[in-house]
Amino acid sequence: MDLVWRYCKDSILRISALIAKIAPQITTTGTSYNGSTPSFLERRGEQGSLSLISRREGSKTVNYMHFVYLLKSTKNKTYYVGKTVDIDRRIKEHNSGKVYFTSRHLPYKLIYYEAYPFEVLAIEREKQLKRFSSAYYALLKRIQVK
Repeated sequence: MDLVWRYCKDSILRISALIAKIAPQITTTGTSYNGSTPSFLERRGEQGSLSLISRREGSKTVNYMHFVYLLKSTKNKTYYVGKTVDIDRRIKEHNSGKVYFTSRHLPYKLIYYEAYPFEVLAIEREKQLKRFSSAYYALLKRIQVK
């Protein structure tokens, strides 16, 4: 148990340091979440709304989030985990057969996604889910898929 706590504590400290380093460049727009910037926003299917993150890049402000998503094949019930900035475009690519893995199991339906303000956090979460670790099965259980 002590080893698990140490690993979690180290992960939290690394992510906190990363956010503290990048946070001065970020402002939130849209919905207020008790005056604080969330580490990620969660959304299932097509319901709900998201707050966008604005980031200064040189002289311009760019609004985008990084999404980690879970697709389910309606043909044979296989799942696909991915990451993108434009979730609508990416789902269209999957369903049009442009992605090798998903082209064999068409059509796919978006069943879950998470939004992250930083690409690093989205990549970390995608890797965690693609390892089929306990996080993957906990997510399926939480969204009541398995």
